[in-house]
Amino acid sequence: MRTYSSTWRLDAGFVSTMVVAVAGLAALYPVLHHGFLQVAFDDPGFVTEVETIGPFSWQRVWMCFDRLYLYDYVPLPMLSFLLDYQLWGFDPRGYHATNLILHLVAAILVQRWASHTLGSQLGGWFAGLVFAIHPVQVEAVAVIAQRKTVLSTVFFLLALLAYHRYQKGGGVRWNALGIAAFAAACLSKSSVVPFPLLLLLSDWLQGRPLEWRSKSPYFVVAVVTMAVSLYAKSDGVIKPPHGESAVATVLVMSRVWWEYLFALFVPIQLSPAYYYQRARVVSWENILALAAFIGLLIAVWKNRYRARWSAFALAWVLISLLPVANIVPIAVVRADRYLYVPMIAFALWIGSWWVGAGRRSAQRNRVVAAALALWCLGLAMESSRYAKVFRDDVSARSRAVQLHPWAAPAHYLLAVAWAERGEWQRARLAARAAVERDPQFARAQELLAKLERVGNEQTYTGAAGSEDPNR
Repeated sequence: MRTYSSTWRLDAGFVSTMVVAVAGLAALYPVLHHGFLQVAFDDPGFVTEVETIGPFSWQRVWMCFDRLYLYDYVPLPMLSFLLDYQLWGFDPRGYHATNLILHLVAAILVQRWASHTLGSQLGGWFAGLVFAIHPVQVEAVAVIAQRKTVLSTVFFLLALLAYHRYQKGGGVRWNALGIAAFAAACLSKSSVVPFPLLLLLSDWLQGRPLEWRSKSPYFVVAVVTMAVSLYAKSDGVIKPPHGESAVATVLVMSRVWWEYLFALFVPIQLSPAYYYQRARVVSWENILALAAFIGLLIAVWKNRYRARWSAFALAWVLISLLPVANIVPIAVVRADRYLYVPMIAFALWIGSWWVGAGRRSAQRNRVVAAALALWCLGLAMESSRYAKVFRDDVSARSRAVQLHPWAAPAHYLLAVAWAERGEWQRARLAARAAVERDPQFARAQELLAKLERVGNEQTYTGAAGSEDPNR
């Protein structure tokens, strides 16, 4: 009887893992038919226009490690791109498949970690499911250059699981494995540096005393990574504060925080790029957002023991967003990919509802279960629909224009996308729209002048810079 029960649990765990993987695949499979994104995305700088990616040689392997790529030190993603090339050449479908597989692996690791943390296989399964199918995950999977996001998160979760095993008495070798996995995560993307703080937060959640000694190597790795990242970005990437003042940056980032929170619960109106009017940074909406944000922090702090799971999830989201909170203004104001690591705690928090369901009445339990099931179905459908936005540069930039019709940079990048496709008339219309919205936009003016000279028989030689002006 004992053997039968153990086998059943093993089978149930395998089935739940497969459900998470299949659900994530079903939600995001459209990305497998997409191409490279060339306009204001980073695919050229990581894959299609760098000499590192080509036929295998040890020199190319060394090139993954001996230089910066787009002002960042990301040797492991570059090595993965080099390996992809050996299988697929420059067929983008293979690169997309690797991104998707890594995302599914991350979802399964979230499921495993959440199951341990919640003490519930069902709660862990639901957490992994939410992580796998949520629409804010689409950008990290659909943009090939965001390999660094999904790969770093896989190593991040391996480090988390290794440290959990160490805390359960697994021996120092598990802590060593956790340190190695965290170092690999940092070599994939520097924004994972809050990891040691999240370990302390996990100690609090589990009711353990805050213990620093075993975490000190993680802090050392994090500090070194931050130093390397700041050095890499010191040459022209660090920008003035948004709105030209620290106060304005705090105001706009308070608004962005609420937009992130809304997107976690109701992920609609997502965009490949978000734009904010600098003239409206100091507005009553942003001031109200800051006041509400402070009020939320005070309320959560006062109720941190009564609402432990909510306090943990909120703190995790805030801490993991610190590298992209424009404390050092090196990041765009908002991007869906920034929620990839915060989604781990949000998924855990949603999974905790399943654990709490057992303490409710049967009727209420059924209502909650039905509501969450419908919500998950909506997430999967929205992810599948939104994934198609990243089919090519035109569809992605058209989406940004649709949601930000006032933004001159959005129209400019759409003009570049149309021009790269050879659609001169549409490119001219988009470039004119950019100039109309901002007559001082020099790059839009230059692009429009070039397009006015282009005829159907002439060859387009490239736009006047295709990087996002807001990046």
